[in-house]
Amino acid sequence: MDSLTLFATIPAGLDLGSLDDLIPGSARKVTLDVPFQSEKHPVSVIVLRLPDGGVRVYGNRCAHFGIPLDVAADYAFLSPDGSTLRCQHHYADYALEDGRGLSRDCAGEGLPSVSFEIKDGRIITAAV
Repeated sequence: MDSLTLFATIPAGLDLGSLDDLIPGSARKVTLDVPFQSEKHPVSVIVLRLPDGGVRVYGNRCAHFGIPLDVAADYAFLSPDGSTLRCQHHYADYALEDGRGLSRDCAGEGLPSVSFEIKDGRIITAAV
């Protein structure tokens, strides 16, 4: 199953965690069970708290290779200076604000955006 198809079918109402548990300037991976064609498929998303406190949610899929950005289970997803999201496989960088590719190999492409809302201090997937 193509992960881009699954990112587009993430249903509304899935809990991605507490806003208070994600400090500004950090990111974490959340794996969701997404129903598609009468089966559930694991889908990994990156929940990002911007340095200014804003939140973004992206599909965990490198635009260059089509694989997850992380290799190690404890990967932090951010470049050493915290200015970009970085693929652990080949160091492609993506803009924090909109997920667009910044490196030569993924320029013009980007991370899939996942709709969300914040309800009662929780980050929740939202309808597109």
